[in-house]
Amino acid sequence: QVAEKELTLFDKPVWFNITIQLAAGINIKLCVYEDSEPTDIVNTFMKYHHITANDTARKGIIKTLEKLIKVRKETI
Repeated sequence: QVAEKELTLFDKPVWFNITIQLAAGINIKLCVYEDSEPTDIVNTFMKYHHITANDTARKGIIKTLEKLIKVRKETI
């Protein structure tokens, strides 16, 4: 059963989505919002999906998100 979500004025607009491929045919969407903090995004995402990563990998993802958010802010 598909759940429907009603959009309200209080919903934050998604700035961009990143599709992460865990394995062939297994993809997870990571949503980034205007007020997203890269460290919080990564930690919440990994906890929610029960993903573990070493510190180097986690910091690499955070750094990539920081760059993407910076570019997005510069284009507004």
